[in-house]
Amino acid sequence: MAYNNAASQLVLKGTTTVGVVCKDGVILASDTRVTMGYYVAHKFGKKVYQIDDHLGMTIAGTVADAQKVVDILIANAKLYKIKMNRPMPVSAAARLVANLL
Repeated sequence: MAYNNAASQLVLKGTTTVGVVCKDGVILASDTRVTMGYYVAHKFGKKVYQIDDHLGMTIAGTVADAQKVVDILIANAKLYKIKMNRPMPVSAAARLVANLL
């Protein structure tokens, strides 16, 4: 009984992020609760980020690491746009994140 209760508490405090592809675009959504183990550290954390006009991402896991990935991706998207005179392709952004992780 105690094991089931502890397991259900872990499930309830996990992060949920969702991406939906639609005919006219993409929808990114997440919960806003930030947890530290069993403790809810903040009820309104930001987990959906706009990288560029056509790029977005959601984060989950260790917040500092995820925010660093977001910062690197934003900087690289800006540099790509300056250097190539066009927006960074989604495939290039995905490849960059995969290489970082």
